[in-house]
Order: sequence, then C-alpha cells, then structure tokens
Amino acid sequence: LDAALSSYCRKYTIYLIRHGEACHNVREEAAKKEALATCLAQGLDPDSPQAQRLMEDAREKVLEDPSLFDAALSDQGIEQAEAARAVVQEWTLSGLPEPTEVLVSPLQRTLLTANIVFPEHPNIRVREELRERLTGRPADNRTSALILSRRPTFSRYSFARLRLNSFVAFRKAKKLETISEVDSATKAGTDRRPCHIHHAMSNESYFSATEDEDKVRQRATKLFDLLAESKHET
Repeated sequence: LDAALSSYCRKYTIYLIRHGEACHNVREEAAKKEALATCLAQGLDPDSPQAQRLMEDAREKVLEDPSLFDAALSDQGIEQAEAARAVVQEWTLSGLPEPTEVLVSPLQRTLLTANIVFPEHPNIRVREELRERLTGRPADNRTSALILSRRPTFSRYSFARLRLNSFVAFRKAKKLETISEVDSATKAGTDRRPCHIHHAMSNESYFSATEDEDKVRQRATKLFDLLAESKHET
C-alpha cells in the first residue's frame, strides 16, 4: 500500500514568507498612538472598552484613505524583507533545497518583498489566490496587472494568470456575455493596442468587493491546486 501511495503522492518543501511592514501599517500604529494619547488626556483607562474602541476607530479611519491604495513597503518593511532574504540563504546553505518556484500575491507590498527576498529568481508567478482578504479598502486593492507588469522591478514576474483573472472579472462585472462584447466595451478611449482591455481596466474598481472569513478560507484551499498543477517541489 505504501508503495502504491508513493507513486501518487508528492512531497514538497514549502517556504511561507509574510510581506514586510507596509506604509498603511505605519499609519495605523500612528493613529492608534494618537488616539491613546487622547484617551489618557481624558483620564480613560487605556485597557477600557471605550479606549480600545476609540483606538480601533482611529485605526480603521486611516485605512479608508485613498492615498494608501495598494500600499508599498515602509522603510522598516524593506529591512524586514532583507532580513528574510538572509534567513532563506542560511537555510539553503544549511542543506534545505532552494525554491525553484515562487508564488506571490499581486499586492504591491508582497511583490516588493518577493523582489528583495529573491532578487534574481527567474520563476516568480503572481497569483490572485494568495492575496490579502478583500476588504474594499484602498490598501487591500491591487494595481492593475498591466501597470504592475510594466514596472522594471517586476518585469521578470509572470502575470499571465493575473491578466486572465482581470479579464474574467471585468467581463463578469460588466455583465458581458461574449469576448466581442468585452472587446467593444474596452476599445472606447484606449489606444487600441493589443492589450487595450487592460488599459480600460487600469483601476479595476470592481475588485472592491469584500470577503468574509469563510470565503477567504475557501480561497486559501486553492493553494493545494497551485501545488498540484506545479512541476516544482520546492
């Protein structure tokens, strides 16, 4: 039985790396500290429900700021990513296999982290399945696939599946039934190059939908599908 199972089962070495601190995280902490100072000035116990609510409200208000759209890494986040790169290098030097494929979320903070941790990696694939929960807030909305793929920093990344997801989401949001309808809807106001559909979808506002925890868990299970379809074991 073991021999039979081994012919169907694959073993993987998986490195799970969290992105570094992002700019919106810095703003969140600053807002909480300011709210805490206000609570103390009013004589409130910082551990009281009222004070905790005020700090949480201040934090959430920051996250509604449009300027934080697809927030990038902070200075500390860059340092954290550099530290992560050193750790991965230590592990591989100690005998663990080097990752031959990198799967990364399409949010800017994760793309930048991957660029620092794997500065010359030739096989980085951007996948929507791995992204942050859809909250409808600016920091958790991603930049369009076209814009991201044109940045020199990310030029070696594969955005093929992300572009396909963008196409499908645009078609669904606009309730377009055929590819010709999508084509007609996206030609207006574009330069009509072959990738004109991505120009029309550059802000991708239809990604402002939200997900509850159950939907996030369902999406997270797709990691197993990504592993199954991959030819890589690390």
